[in-house]
Amino acid sequence: MENKTEQLFNALHMLKNIDEAERQIKKEMIKKSIEYSKPLNYKLGKPNSPTWNSEADAFKHAFMSAMLSMRYSIPISNIIGTWHEFQNSMNNAPKAENNMDLWNNRIGRNIWKEVKKDLKGYENSFNDKFIEDYTAIKIVEKMREGKLITSPDDSRVFAQDNVKNKGVYTGGAAPHK
Repeated sequence: MENKTEQLFNALHMLKNIDEAERQIKKEMIKKSIEYSKPLNYKLGKPNSPTWNSEADAFKHAFMSAMLSMRYSIPISNIIGTWHEFQNSMNNAPKAENNMDLWNNRIGRNIWKEVKKDLKGYENSFNDKFIEDYTAIKIVEKMREGKLITSPDDSRVFAQDNVKNKGVYTGGAAPHK
């Protein structure tokens, strides 16, 4: 793991070049999501978009957010994930798809908090592959518990805060219907 100065430098460089960084991260996360999804028999999307609106898509967004949180920070992960969904909405992506992705991005950041807590004091004892695998296991657990949104048809609604607001559940507090 990098020290805090290196993380900050890398995060600032990435934000300066956010479009290129997003393309590279997206390519990497699609590849890793397919690798993790195949042995788990997660449903993949269309052949030309295997990680789109599927279980693999839910995994990808949670995994990507957790990995960005590990590599840079939770706020940087949030910025990149939100930026990506903002771009999608500007390209007329359906609101339900953005909702699904933003929801799963938040779950990924929360999973990173859990992983970091679990590894507290031992962070430097494990290589990145171990941490990725451990994070993937946590995501699978959350998916099996119904915590991730695996279809745009899911009725849960993402919102920026984690409180019940005007009868609409938001964030991780929402029950799965």
